[in-house]
Amino acid sequence: MPTPWLVTVAISSAVDLPATGPTDRDGFIEWLWTEFADGELLALDEGSVDAEAAWAAGLADSALVIDTAAAPVERDWVAAAGGAEMILVFAGEQAAERAAALLTTLTGVRLGAVRQAPPSGQAPVQEPVAVPGFGWIVPPGCEADLDDTAAGTARVVLDAGIGFGTGLHLTTRLCLRALAAHAAAGRPLGHVLDVGAGSGILGIAAACAGAADVVAVEIDSRVHGAIAANAAHNGVADRVRVERDLADLPAGPPFDLVMANIVAAVLVGIADRVCARLARPGSLVLSGLPDEEAAPVAAEYRRRLGIDPRAMTDAGWTCLIFHR
Repeated sequence: MPTPWLVTVAISSAVDLPATGPTDRDGFIEWLWTEFADGELLALDEGSVDAEAAWAAGLADSALVIDTAAAPVERDWVAAAGGAEMILVFAGEQAAERAAALLTTLTGVRLGAVRQAPPSGQAPVQEPVAVPGFGWIVPPGCEADLDDTAAGTARVVLDAGIGFGTGLHLTTRLCLRALAAHAAAGRPLGHVLDVGAGSGILGIAAACAGAADVVAVEIDSRVHGAIAANAAHNGVADRVRVERDLADLPAGPPFDLVMANIVAAVLVGIADRVCARLARPGSLVLSGLPDEEAAPVAAEYRRRLGIDPRAMTDAGWTCLIFHR
């Protein structure tokens, strides 16, 4: 059986559906099962709310729960919370990408990561991974295993068992190569934005390369702690800040480098917000693109930035690089 794909979404208390208009959480879930009824949607995780969080949010009278085995209907804190983060499990990449393209059109839904689920029982990577043109991705505790005879070889210590972006996927490697080329060309690395951060690998790599500060945006708050831990492993925790949503970023200086390794539908949906955050001069790296999906994404960003991208390709994947 092919490895499933995961789509992370954040929904508000009301979602505007194409045919029926506004609906609540249950109506949205029912619509999902109907829209992807042909075996495409395998499961969904609605998340959870523990007793202490429910009490803090005003959903419960006390943080003390004794009879959890016989919880009454009114203790459905997940539903009572209104908005929520969900992980949707799809049968394959094509179904996940169709869902991503559709979900970006809905008011009340924010699309997050679209990624392949790790194979069941797969152990984290235990050996350093070489990324040609960049350097090494190293699991914690394996730093001493490297031969440092190659001057200027970069290294990032990463817990590869947490979040998406371990350096193994070609889309991540293309971004790391683009980052290395950016630094080697002497382009500014002051303020960096990593959109769809996953494990935090790209933003952390930028901090290791000399960025003054990095904002890592990841809609799945369940991996925020992992990003912080990976930043600490690399000694850059004071320069990497994690945020949940690009739309909620406070006003601040524009970013010298923006990197986004996400699927095409999301890149198109966030184009306005990304371009508005890019400095002049500044560089933009877009990855996560099968070769056949690169052209429409390039067109969206070319229209906003007024410049043509440079493309790096590797085994069917394309990374677009804009220098403003």
